[in-house]
Amino acid sequence: MKGSTQLDEELFWHTVETAQGSAEKLKQILLTFSKEGIISFHQHLDEAMYQLDREDIHEIKDGSEDGFEYARLWIVSQGRRYFEAVLHDPNFAEEDEENEPFGYAAQEAYEEKWQEPFPHLLNKRATGTNKAGWPG
Repeated sequence: MKGSTQLDEELFWHTVETAQGSAEKLKQILLTFSKEGIISFHQHLDEAMYQLDREDIHEIKDGSEDGFEYARLWIVSQGRRYFEAVLHDPNFAEEDEENEPFGYAAQEAYEEKWQEPFPHLLNKRATGTNKAGWPG
C-alpha cells in the first residue's frame, strides 16, 4: 500500500478481515499504508458505519448513541459477510457486542507513523447521521 493513494472497497474489506476483529492488528496493518491509504480506510469505515446507522438495527442493538456506534464498529470488524447480513436482516446482529477501539485504529496509526494530528474529516459515523435510516 506504500505507493497507493486510495483503497477500493475490496482492499478495505480485505484489511478488516485480516485484522480479525482486533483493533491492534488493524493498527499494525495500517502502519504499512500511506497517509492517503489510512485516510481512505477511515473514510470507508465511516461509510460502512453510515450504512448501519438505521433505526431498525438500533432496535436490535439498543444502547446509547455511543453504545450504538461501538456496536456498529463491532459489526464492521466482523467482516463483509457479517456486515452485509446485518444490513439485509438486522435480526442477524448479536446483542451486547461492541468494538470501540476498532474505530480509533486508523487515527492512532496515522499519528504514530507521521507524528502529526489526524486530519479533520467529515464524520459520518455518529448515530442519527443517516437521516434515511431514521424515518420515524
